[in-house]
Amino acid sequence: MGNVRGTSLLAAAFALGLGAAVTANAAVIVTFGETVPTSNIITSYEPASQDQNAWFNDGPTENGYRPVTNSFITPASSDFSMDKITMKLKSTLANSFSSPRPFSIDFYQLSSPGQNPVDGTYVSSRGGYMQPNSATATADTYFTMALDTPLPLTAGASYGYVLAFDAASVEQMMRLAVSTGAPDPAGTRAWQNSNGAGWINTSETYVNYIQGAEVPEPAMGGLLLIGAAMISRRCRG
Repeated sequence: MGNVRGTSLLAAAFALGLGAAVTANAAVIVTFGETVPTSNIITSYEPASQDQNAWFNDGPTENGYRPVTNSFITPASSDFSMDKITMKLKSTLANSFSSPRPFSIDFYQLSSPGQNPVDGTYVSSRGGYMQPNSATATADTYFTMALDTPLPLTAGASYGYVLAFDAASVEQMMRLAVSTGAPDPAGTRAWQNSNGAGWINTSETYVNYIQGAEVPEPAMGGLLLIGAAMISRRCRG
């Protein structure tokens, strides 16, 4: 898809500490008006009590842009291949996006789920276009960001994903559902950065569902291949 960020955004990315992740290397397909995911969930967090936090980029003015981020922890049972992130809107979109707006997701591996994401180890970036409208982006519905190239996740590791709009527009504001006054007890955190002023730990956690497939252990994969070969020989005998 190429580099979706302009020169001015490149400067902003370095100001935010995202200089290592300015080129999107795979497409993200976004769908709105979704219901809560129920399958292929690697890990998730959705508390009963929810508030909202804005993600936007409406130009180089006071409170003009705010990338947001959230961390998550993979189960220790196995490695995974992540292909979707689902989040929740707390308020209905005020205005439709008049045209598709580029955005990016930057992924970092963290030493712990409470670490500032951009202090972690940069892993990868994805980029795509978003065009919600007030008919599909309604309060208490979900939107899914599907990666066309799955991201490998290590068992029992902590990760953070950073969401940023890549161009200014007054239309680019969505209010994401976040826990009310308390973070995930497991330690995952939401962060935000307004106008390049530095990342702030909100002491809350965004509603999120990390989706994908479990990766079989190599030994198990080898046994499956051996079993398939034996069945094949028996069928030919």
